[in-house]
Amino acid sequence: MMRMTIDKTYVSKATDLALEPSQKAVKKARLNLFEEDGKRLENHGFAVLPQHVIERGLLKRIQAVADDLKTISDVVVLIGVGGSYAGAKAVLEATSPYFEKQGVEIVYAGHHLSSTYLSALRKYLQSKRYSIIVISKSGTTVEPAIAFDVLKKDLAQTVSKEALKKRIVAITDPKSGALRTQADQEGYQTFDVPEGVGGRYSVFSAVGLLPLAVGGVDIESLIDGAYQAQKAFLEDKDTVAHQYASLRHALYEQGKRMEIFAYYEPALHAFAEWLKQLFNESEGKDGKGIFMTSAAYTTDLHSIGQFIQDGPKDLFETMITFDHVEEDIPSGIYDTHSVDAVNRAAQNGVFEAHAAGQCPAIHIKLTRRDAYHIGYMMQTMMYACALSATALGVNPFDQPGVEAYKSAMRQHLK
Repeated sequence: MMRMTIDKTYVSKATDLALEPSQKAVKKARLNLFEEDGKRLENHGFAVLPQHVIERGLLKRIQAVADDLKTISDVVVLIGVGGSYAGAKAVLEATSPYFEKQGVEIVYAGHHLSSTYLSALRKYLQSKRYSIIVISKSGTTVEPAIAFDVLKKDLAQTVSKEALKKRIVAITDPKSGALRTQADQEGYQTFDVPEGVGGRYSVFSAVGLLPLAVGGVDIESLIDGAYQAQKAFLEDKDTVAHQYASLRHALYEQGKRMEIFAYYEPALHAFAEWLKQLFNESEGKDGKGIFMTSAAYTTDLHSIGQFIQDGPKDLFETMITFDHVEEDIPSGIYDTHSVDAVNRAAQNGVFEAHAAGQCPAIHIKLTRRDAYHIGYMMQTMMYACALSATALGVNPFDQPGVEAYKSAMRQHLK
């Protein structure tokens, strides 16, 4: 049975929190976002995206294209920046074995402007059969546009025009834009970026699902988890999403301006990176917002643990743990304890010590680390993010500040 719960014990132990005003603010945010009329859900399409994917039979086509790519490729290059690649990478790392990888190798490009990285990638691909999944709504975002142009030209020198059409899949705007125009002219396979769904909310569209299917993730189980989270949220006004958003808002009102998303399983590194984009890009506007960063425990307890324990009191933690551990072994140095038991002792120790140091900790618990539960959690966190930002009085679906550096960069390029 699936379980995702939230525990505020170590929030209460660290601070006195007036939760009722924030619960009211989140309830009002839900009304504004999701309940005024039926068009609300369409305008914020992520809210019902899992249901739409299932009803429209999109999984079958995605899996078929993924299977074709796997038969002709040793490596698939995922080209995209921000939400165009972060969600897929988060799920892939969170659900895959640590060392015995499954599916075709996925490598990434177009998520930064390092010429050294891109040069090394070109050399690596010279001896590989590779295909490209390029994701860009406009096709003009600088990082993926450069990477796609370079790698597409390399690929075109090694395969025929007809083979190139099978080795490139473009996920882009359904009607217009530079990438849509190019894909139509060149005959690439395409999927649509759903209308009304921003990049950081798009993991349960082809944007995330196609590379995940190529990488061997059970996308049906992933979507099932997300759909169950959708049903729970739309039918219940006190889900984990509501509770988490209310706690964040109350802590913000108390002066907490930084959130550390902490995890004890290294596989959640990319998931934390996805969360950082989701919350920071959604909330950080008009001088408002909680800055989310992340920490890998127990590793980072040996680096930033001192700061958290005894530094400024303007931060809080959100810690995620799993009830089920896939593999456990004796610890050796502790005769009666396994390695997992020592890890759980560390978790409890961190909760108690940090609470004593006035660092509140929200505890999110999941049953296990698999596609179903990761899907459930991601959909829940997207709801929580939308509620949290709206309760602060900012739009969770735009990112006007991102244009500032782009404008300045264009001036330098002139």
